[in-house]
Formats: sequence, C-alpha cells, structure tokens
Amino acid sequence: MYLIKTLGRSVTSFFRNECFYLAASIAYFLIVSLVPLSLLLVALFGYVLGGNQELYNFLLAKLVGFFPAVTSGITGELSNLITYKGISLITFFIYGFLALQLFYSIERAMDVIFHVPKKRHFLLSLFWTIFIVTLVILFWVMSFTVSSVAGFFYDHPMNVWGLQLGYRAAILLKYVAPFVMILLTFTTVFKIVPHVKVHARDAFAGALLVTVLLELAKHLFTFVVKNIGYIGTIYGSLTTFIL
Repeated sequence: MYLIKTLGRSVTSFFRNECFYLAASIAYFLIVSLVPLSLLLVALFGYVLGGNQELYNFLLAKLVGFFPAVTSGITGELSNLITYKGISLITFFIYGFLALQLFYSIERAMDVIFHVPKKRHFLLSLFWTIFIVTLVILFWVMSFTVSSVAGFFYDHPMNVWGLQLGYRAAILLKYVAPFVMILLTFTTVFKIVPHVKVHARDAFAGALLVTVLLELAKHLFTFVVKNIGYIGTIYGSLTTFIL
C-alpha cells in the first residue's frame, strides 16, 4: 500500500511540476551532448594515454558497444572519426560546453522538483557539474573494468577458495554489476545535485526507480529498433543522431 501511495504521489507531482517539459529538456540535451561527451572522453583517454594503443582501442570498443547492434555501420564511421581525428584546444572546449548542457538541464529539473528556493552561484554550479562529470567518468571506467573481468571469467573459469568462478560469475558481473554502477551514479546525483538536503533513503529509492525504468527503456528501444521500427527508412542520414 505504501508503494502504491508513493507512486501515486510521484505521478501527481510529475504533472503538477510540469515535468514533461523538464524531461523533454533533459532528453534533448542528452541527444545533443551524448556524442560530444563520448568523443570528449575517448579523445581525452587517447591524449592522456598517448602510445598505449591497446588500452585506447579497448576503451573505444567499449564505447562503440554502447550503441545498438543495428547501427554497426554508423558506429564504424564513428570509430573511424574518433581514431583518426585529433583533438585541439578549441574542439575540447566545444565538446565540453555541449556535454555540460546535459548536467545544467538536470540541475534545473532538480531545482523545480525539490522546490529549491535559491539557486547556486554560477561558479559553484559549474564546480558541481564538473565534479559530476568526473564521477560519471570514474563509474564508467569501473564499468569497463567489471565488463572485462566478466569476459575473463567466462573464457577462463577458475576455482578460488573452493568457489567455482566461471559462467555464473561472468553473468553476475556482466548484468548485475553495471546495474549497481548506474544505481550508485543516480543515487549520488540525487544526493548532491539538489540545493536542498535529500535523505540518503529517498535518493536511493529515486535512483532505484530511475535505474529500473532506464534498463526497461533500453531493452524496449533495442527490441523496437531490431524487430519493429524502420528508423533508417524514415529519417535517412538523421538516423545517426536519433539512435
């Protein structure tokens, strides 16, 4: 009963705070900033790592793997773009500016939802935005690491202290661990982004709901693109940005 009442209040608040427009704003800036942010991350890794081409290729492959399999042609061109194009100082700031817009829109949505009476100072808001971007990068790297460990256990089963680490461990690390990473990311965002005090329990509950809905949306989108929709036929060259 408590869960039903909570969901009912959430739906009511969603319409009362005009969250349709907030969600549309976040979705728009997500589409606009996703590719620049991805390019920025990979370019930074390539710039910092320098001659470590194997690790650079590994990170690039993981990034491309986030896109649906039906866009293999598009991701192939994206891979070539990232691999063969360098990053200048101006390009770095352009990528960074476009990527940060997503986090500004999220902060704006948090201010409305939590009825923040006074906004943060611009510099403080910029600091928290950069901090969140850094945090997301760290969680992303951890997710890559966990995925690599999962693949290793799948191909090379081993026995540790009487426990057989093989197929089951690989499945656990491949699906459960990324879910936990996303859950921790959203919990942190809900805890520190609003300019008001948010209890850890409420932040965790909201993050859990968002993570579950995100996973459902991801699988539903992949299913629709593969089996039902013909996005490429309708949108042509714009399919890259839509997907």
